Amino acid sequence: MSDTVAPTRHEVLDAASRRYRIQMAQRRAAVDRATVWAAQILVFAAFWICLIGLTPLATGPSPLVSLVRQASFFGLAGAALVLIAARWRVALALIARSWAMLMVFAAMVSTVAWSQFPLTSIKRITVYLLLYITAIGIAAVLRTPRLYLPPVAIALTAVLGAELLATVALPDRAWTPIGLAGIHSSKNLAGMVGMVLTLTFAALLIAVRQPFLFWALVGLLIVSFGFLALTLSKTSFGIALVCVFGLIPAFAIMRRSPAFGALGVIAVVALAGAITAMTGALSLSTADWATITTGDPTLTSRDEIWHASLHHIAQKPWFGFGYGAVWSMWPDFHPLDAVPGFWTGDLQTMLILNQSHNGYIDLFLHGGAYFFAVVVFFVLKTLIDILAAAFRPSGDRWDMAGQCLFAGFFVGTVLNNLLESTLFFPDGLLGILLVFFTIAASAWRYSELEPRRTQPKLTGIWVNPRLRTPENRAVE
Repeated sequence: MSDTVAPTRHEVLDAASRRYRIQMAQRRAAVDRATVWAAQILVFAAFWICLIGLTPLATGPSPLVSLVRQASFFGLAGAALVLIAARWRVALALIARSWAMLMVFAAMVSTVAWSQFPLTSIKRITVYLLLYITAIGIAAVLRTPRLYLPPVAIALTAVLGAELLATVALPDRAWTPIGLAGIHSSKNLAGMVGMVLTLTFAALLIAVRQPFLFWALVGLLIVSFGFLALTLSKTSFGIALVCVFGLIPAFAIMRRSPAFGALGVIAVVALAGAITAMTGALSLSTADWATITTGDPTLTSRDEIWHASLHHIAQKPWFGFGYGAVWSMWPDFHPLDAVPGFWTGDLQTMLILNQSHNGYIDLFLHGGAYFFAVVVFFVLKTLIDILAAAFRPSGDRWDMAGQCLFAGFFVGTVLNNLLESTLFFPDGLLGILLVFFTIAASAWRYSELEPRRTQPKLTGIWVNPRLRTPENRAVE
């Protein structure tokens, strides 16, 4: 007679319940992995489109190029809405955290009421709103630098490869008399791309420890600096040097030790005081500092463009002409048309000049003192967030790399905006990427926003802690 005891009805039901829970957990983990992969593909596509676009070899503006660009932005936002639906709680939290950026967008939208070209303003504001939706969807899923930065690095590596390929295969198009433009329309834009490449690869050196990947990043950083140097973009090259060899290492040290952070703040204040004292003692003007730093007191004739822009600001100082309704509006309007300068009588030169080459002046042109004040508030609020992160010690190398990248990129964008219009400028490259990095950094800093039950492990399966049993732990 067998000694085997038949399982009771309750034991059979318990075993079936455990198997069901495990199967459901496995399915949920598979869905989560697929969601992460989809978000990583989307961030690759977003950076590629923002940096190069889908028609990189097109020469000059055309209806087809404009249509493809608009369709690509709508496509990114549409894909991001699916991710937002999958992570809607985190998405709502990120939207709430990004209230300062939403204030900027609200100020943009409000300028439509008095814009001299309201339809143009709406079109150019829509681009930023679509990219904001894309950034929210990506950051809601890729909530740590370890998940977010690898596809960004792959995208930037592909961009660098495309730049080098264009330089070799299409030299007549890539080289201009004033520097290397690569696959872009101008050497200044190529310089901004080179700056983004160097900052990203330098920050990733903090996180990566595998020898092959580490030295590959070192090689990419060197090549990126070489490309940036060939663009002859002094602004981007100088900012890249300061951030890669100064700001990013200093920020990493501050994350390790708040005491060093305090010394860093003291050093910055001392440097600012020394510059101020030198300016007063030697009666140095802006032209003098321009000569000291670049060797050109006119900053390559930017002073004339600034004078022309200030002439228009004086006409509407408080609320401006409307967002995006100033530049690139020929033949209906051009800020330089009625102001004498080196462009007088040269229509081609005037059409090439499509910004003030000072983003803060352009903020006044687009929205007057009103819009300028809102953007300055956003900048100050973001700087406070960066400093708060700097004094928060972290032993996670990927977290340090992400925050260092954001700090370097943000400071680089604010400085670059002094000589190139990019901060919340229509189609401004660094301003567009700033939307992605700001939202991502918010997600990285506040990773506790998402409930635990929506944070599955990407290896093994996720099991609700309340349902843990010896059998479940064995499967995990």
